[in-house]
Amino acid sequence: ICGFIRILTKNNKIKKCRFGAGILYENGEEKIAGVFVDVSDCINNNCERCNYLSENFNCMLAKILHDLRQPISAIKLLVNDIEGEISEEGKNSILKLNTICENLNSLIEGSMHFAKNKDICGEKIDIKEISEKICDEFLRKIESKNIKIVLKLKKHEIYQNLFLTEKIIRNLLDNAIKFAKSKILIKNIGSCIVIIDDGCGIDKNKQKHIFDNFFQCDTSNIINNNGAGLGLGIVNYCAWLTGAKISV
Repeated sequence: ICGFIRILTKNNKIKKCRFGAGILYENGEEKIAGVFVDVSDCINNNCERCNYLSENFNCMLAKILHDLRQPISAIKLLVNDIEGEISEEGKNSILKLNTICENLNSLIEGSMHFAKNKDICGEKIDIKEISEKICDEFLRKIESKNIKIVLKLKKHEIYQNLFLTEKIIRNLLDNAIKFAKSKILIKNIGSCIVIIDDGCGIDKNKQKHIFDNFFQCDTSNIINNNGAGLGLGIVNYCAWLTGAKISV
């Protein structure tokens, strides 16, 4: 369920919050989980941008959390494999399960951060600062593939939602690391962020589809490509929510 609710604070002020709640199952027990976001200022000031983001808040969470179905499918496959002796396919399933679970943890942490973000519209952030921070997060993965990463970033402040901006950059960089052969370049021209890799590329007639959900090119020659075709779809949705544009 989702909607709006009025809350009376300790100092007798009325706050209007947007909420989303549902039932989850933990150890066989039903529990109620939910999130509240203060949208009082948006409503009072009739901020069209804030209202727009607020209305799409639960839809955004649903979009990201859709990825959480992957571990369930992987676990079912794994259980089937280990009923007898573990085959080579079973070992591959275990490796894939580990990768998916790592992605799951990242999604949960990000979703929780977004859910707790009181200012769902945005804040002042520096593109150079957040891009360098995200590169540091991927440092071990970059080094393991012997990829050289070149940063040509200039300080540039924008007013934007931090979580959604980080999600866009993180997914784009993760995608570049997956396909890069030896080098990734990250630069910004004002508020425009550009990420370039020296990977295999993509046919022009397929480029218009790469931001579609579940779209995947033939990547049989790519090692450890365990994606589900959702990463760039999420980037496209984040960009749409924030009023940004994404192109290839």
